[in-house]
Amino acid sequence: MDKKVLKWNFIFQYGWVLTNVVNSILLLPFYLKYIDVTTLGVWLASSGILNWITMVDPGVGEVLQQKIAEFWGRKEHPEIGRSIGSGIISSGLIVLIACLVGVVFYFCLGFFIHKDVSMYHNLSGALFITICATGLSLVSFTFTGINQGLQNTVQVAISSLTANVLFLAVNLLFLYLDYGLMAIAIANLSRAVYMNFYNFISMKRLLQREGIDVIFSRSHFKGFIRIFSFTSASRIISGLSNSLDMIVLARYIAPAMITVYEINRRPLNFTSTLIGRHSVALMPVISHAKGKEDTSAITSLINNQFELYVYATLFAAFMFALTSLTLLPFGSDPESI
Repeated sequence: MDKKVLKWNFIFQYGWVLTNVVNSILLLPFYLKYIDVTTLGVWLASSGILNWITMVDPGVGEVLQQKIAEFWGRKEHPEIGRSIGSGIISSGLIVLIACLVGVVFYFCLGFFIHKDVSMYHNLSGALFITICATGLSLVSFTFTGINQGLQNTVQVAISSLTANVLFLAVNLLFLYLDYGLMAIAIANLSRAVYMNFYNFISMKRLLQREGIDVIFSRSHFKGFIRIFSFTSASRIISGLSNSLDMIVLARYIAPAMITVYEINRRPLNFTSTLIGRHSVALMPVISHAKGKEDTSAITSLINNQFELYVYATLFAAFMFALTSLTLLPFGSDPESI
């Protein structure tokens, strides 16, 4: 089992979450300074609903990374080429469906959150750009999954970390230029375009070096999409549960209080995501070892990592119990933060 690949998997998974945390901490004061608190609250509720767009992706990237990693372990290059071809077709269909679903949600936002989005400065334009950015993000998951399956984790880690640096820089620039909510939307779009471009170029170079051709096979594609009947249900349920609270809040409380609620729940969400990255980082390496039929290495890795995972979970729960009283009281003025 390649320890270098495992190390870069951890750098990618934890680095992505930690840079998102840092970005959130750094950007929050600027959001509150350059964006009206009421408008920001409606944006948080609206963008949470638009995140439902991600439910049209049944997990193409995750399936690709596991399948390709297994084929890579067996050196079955034709199967790798067919899997990549089917994944690209799937991501193309997904981005089209995502944009259509996003447009539908865009025109139905007033019904969901019980607010007229046209009343808030730049909100409509920012939401429309966010739909495009979300669709492109779904495509980037596919290219990221392919690169992870090919054990090209160094490039995946570099692309994710530099993409979040780009997101921060673009956000600050356009906030300073007084673009308001449009700054967030433009930053999201810039990050999505960058990640697609970087991961596609990295994948293409590796395939050329290894002499692997991308194969578009109709029969393989039909078998490929059958897998998602097992994964799509969990994606839909998790997507709804993660944003349902924002819909309820948007309908019954003042928009400014949505900002307070979001500030309070972010530490918990980030910590939960950070702990969950541990198991996700192991997936490409385990699939690759399975392809090489290295069962002893798989068993040893799972046993060792599971113990660390349990300790991390217990530590996080203990720390939240100690700091629960420091949460921002509901009803506080967000502008005073």
